[in-house]
This record gives sequence, C-alpha cells and structure tokens, in this order.
Amino acid sequence: MPAFTLTEFRQVVEKCFQGEAGPLDGTALDASFSDLGFDSLMVYEITVRIQDEYPVEISDDELDELRTPGAFIAFVDARLSVSG
Repeated sequence: MPAFTLTEFRQVVEKCFQGEAGPLDGTALDASFSDLGFDSLMVYEITVRIQDEYPVEISDDELDELRTPGAFIAFVDARLSVSG
C-alpha cells in the first residue's frame, strides 16, 4: 500500500470540510490540532473518513494520543505498512 503522507491527510480533511484544509502545510505537522483550529469533533470526523477510505482501525484510546497531524499521519502510515 502506498504511504500515507501529508498530501493524503490534506485530501481527507478537504473532503470532510468541503475543500477547506486550513493551515495544513509542513510547518503544521508538529502543531497540536487545537492550535490549528481543529476541535475534537473535527478530528473524530477525519478519523472516521480515514477508516472508511483506508484499511486501518483507530481506537478511541489511540486517537486520544494522536495530538498533532504529524503523529496522526505517522500512525496511519505505520498501520497501512503493516496491513499492506
């Protein structure tokens, strides 16, 4: 399976929020979701979309630990690498 990168993450966010990915560039990878303007419901919506589009499962406990886009992307990419 191809890598899950910032590009794929941005695409998912844009689908969730009608083309608005917000400030998601390379400098945002280590910023917290809350600092980027994402509340917990938005992060959950992104998670559901990723689980619908990719063969990956993210538990609520795992999601609680993924506080930045970089951590989220690395987690999904690692899961895809294992399942691929």
